[in-house]
Amino acid sequence: FLAQQRHLVPFYHDEGIESGEVPLQSIKLCKRLLRYMLQNIPKGFLVIDGLDECDVSERKSLLDFLNEIVSLCDSTNPGKIRILILSRDEPDIKRYLSTGMVVRIDSQDTLQDIELYVRHRAGLVQSKFNLTAEDREYIEQSVLDRTQGNKPHLVLIRH
Repeated sequence: FLAQQRHLVPFYHDEGIESGEVPLQSIKLCKRLLRYMLQNIPKGFLVIDGLDECDVSERKSLLDFLNEIVSLCDSTNPGKIRILILSRDEPDIKRYLSTGMVVRIDSQDTLQDIELYVRHRAGLVQSKFNLTAEDREYIEQSVLDRTQGNKPHLVLIRH
């Protein structure tokens, strides 16, 4: 973002210095900077992955904040900010995002891609460690067995 909006670098620098934080750790400061950034760009796409890994109260807080930002930006320029949220199908997330477009992706949708990737990586491990074909197949099967039984994922596109 800052590479495209060079004129905002001094603002972000000053905000960071004023906050007393060299590493960005304050949720309040992060929200303020993100709000400012999203309001000052012509169009933005925000991708959030792993929302389901947050504590339920943190998820609610983040979703409330994102909803506030989208509403604020939409009030002056509808469709300016688009949000893509990738998450497991958790009841609270599903309920909260019921107004957006939801695309369900389950293990059957990704199984073939995962199998190709696992076979490729297992082949690299086999070559690197001079393993037998049976060892490679064992590695493949062990990894693939662990990918089964995952909850379906939701992909939300907010527009």
